[in-house]
Amino acid sequence: MSVATPFNFRGNGTGLADCYPRLDVDALTNVITLGGFKPYTDGAVTPALITASRDALMKIYWNLEELKGNLVGSKDTAVTSEDTGVNVADDPEPKGRVCDPAEFEAELFADGISALATLRVYYSFSRFYYNNEFIGYGFSGFVHGVRASMQPAIGVGSLTTYVYLRSYDSSFTSGRDDFAFVDIGGIHFLCEVYLPSFGSVSVADAANLYGEYERTVGSTLYKSKVDLLYYGSPFNFYTYP
Repeated sequence: MSVATPFNFRGNGTGLADCYPRLDVDALTNVITLGGFKPYTDGAVTPALITASRDALMKIYWNLEELKGNLVGSKDTAVTSEDTGVNVADDPEPKGRVCDPAEFEAELFADGISALATLRVYYSFSRFYYNNEFIGYGFSGFVHGVRASMQPAIGVGSLTTYVYLRSYDSSFTSGRDDFAFVDIGGIHFLCEVYLPSFGSVSVADAANLYGEYERTVGSTLYKSKVDLLYYGSPFNFYTYP
């Protein structure tokens, strides 16, 4: 973990750089705030859970330094791409996010064989409301949260393994192989795993942020794996002196 330079900014009284839009989650499914409140099963929200969601959002927005995991793709016996960690912003200091939220996507090409590994965080958040009551903060948007994917080679996008960390169900859950609510260092997510069809090996373990797939097409064996707990946690955070 890197040590960041302390800074001050004029926010809106919440510790956040923006006043995030309202999102009514009544019609959504498997909703969980970043603080861990699930409106369909947990009864009444408490001030402590609302505060926990705000603190989690602040930690992700201001202090997230790195996404990491073990993402491996291969074609036959050759490893085509392996990704282990990417910085989340071009600006190395959190103070650079006062006016410009961070977003990072890594595309790696290695060993002369094209492959695509992606680790990405989408900095889009909302204030969640359920039954017209504010229940806390979460990621929002058509594609939201954290995405990790491994495509074993260019031209075989249909063989990609995906692991997502979200705040509610995506709009295409019919293709989902596993999902689970997870707590990563006190920050709460809905983890979803999507695998291609007809694999000789198909392992979807959302509780452990893991997906693995193998399939032979013609005489070529393709493998893809996403393991976000390979290093213990997918997140590194800045600290302050």
